[in-house]
Amino acid sequence: MACSFGLATVRVLPGPRAPDTVGAAGSLCHPGSVRTGVIIGASTPLGQAALALVASRRADFLVDGLTDDGAEPRQLAELCLEFTPLRLGITDDYAVGRFWGEREDISIDRGLVDWEVADVDVVAGPSAAVEVAGVASDIAVIGLTGDSGNAAAAAALAAGTPVVLVPVELAADGLRTTSEASIVDDLMGLPAPGR
Repeated sequence: MACSFGLATVRVLPGPRAPDTVGAAGSLCHPGSVRTGVIIGASTPLGQAALALVASRRADFLVDGLTDDGAEPRQLAELCLEFTPLRLGITDDYAVGRFWGEREDISIDRGLVDWEVADVDVVAGPSAAVEVAGVASDIAVIGLTGDSGNAAAAAALAAGTPVVLVPVELAADGLRTTSEASIVDDLMGLPAPGR
């Protein structure tokens, strides 16, 4: 199969892969098949389940936004380097400096130079989850509960995000409830964007 992109032609050669997956080049040949998403609460069970799915289906999902409390800055820096979100929210103002330090240390340890590390817009403070949830995307996974989860879900809906997945505790009109056990089925059962 070959796909043309302006002056370039990409040839996709058949190769060994699982029958239910699409390789990165396959996604390029089918515009609109990649879903964008924000994950609010990366260290919550729901956030971790969503990130595990995204990691296993890289050709199907892009992470546009990610939030966490910043309690584990090294883990957050590793997630940021792996998933390259456009916007990162850290709800603890004091964790931002530790995050940047860990990100730099990991980059040095991996032998990365500046241009190999994706830029990220970092927002900090108590409103970080709401700001990141307000990034327009195809899917928002809200792992937070309580007032902060409700505020993030409202921001995602206000941004026009068509699918907002939340824990059962946040069940409300316009939101789909999910759990870490069912999130794979919930996300993989969604129609492709624009269809």
